[in-house]
Amino acid sequence: MKKICIIFNPKAGNSKLAKLNKIIAELNKNNAVTLFETSVAGDATNIARTESANFDIIVAAGGDGTINEVANGIKSNTPLAIIPMGTANIVAIEAGISNSNKVICDAINIGKTKKVYVSNINNKKFSHNLFMV
Repeated sequence: MKKICIIFNPKAGNSKLAKLNKIIAELNKNNAVTLFETSVAGDATNIARTESANFDIIVAAGGDGTINEVANGIKSNTPLAIIPMGTANIVAIEAGISNSNKVICDAINIGKTKKVYVSNINNKKFSHNLFMV
């Protein structure tokens, strides 16, 4: 059983809470899932920084901005999964991450990862080791 932290931006995209709830229910069958909601810019970074030592997997549920914030807060040895919930989801598309609930859950459950290049812009990173979903 994995301890999974999901950092969710409720303002990303077009309110996809029903999708997220289905994914959480599926992941909770074999794991312990804790959901953290962001409310202002910087929350996702702070949550990731505080919680990455307490969880096996950190999940960014939001758009490109949420992924960016989580990547900048997470510890380098903690895997990052993505649930694409933004408007455009450019990072998820470029990384080949599926939008399918089943594919997302399966990848997290089996721990299938993909290394991605970590770009640094203004001393901030914009990538991480991603679960390939």
